[in-house]
Amino acid sequence: MTAGGHIANIGVHGRPVQLNLDQLWSHNITLPTGLVDTVTTPVLLKTVISGKVKLEQLVTHHFALQDGMQAYETFGNAMQEQALNNYYQ
Repeated sequence: MTAGGHIANIGVHGRPVQLNLDQLWSHNITLPTGLVDTVTTPVLLKTVISGKVKLEQLVTHHFALQDGMQAYETFGNAMQEQALNNYYQ
């Protein structure tokens, strides 16, 4: 790992995670956490359009607009529903 940079930790884990600060402290990183917001959407879209990130790695489920409540329930049970974890497989 090269010194410096940003690692975004977004979303809901649903279980405890281990963060090895003993391996990260000297790398001068910024590690913001939180839920996804629409402020970063333009950057995400540009990254996908450029091909740096494949959209298939980010999308785990598809919902029709009228199924919004089902989508929220799926996200609320992300671990059980295998939502949002294609990127790590």
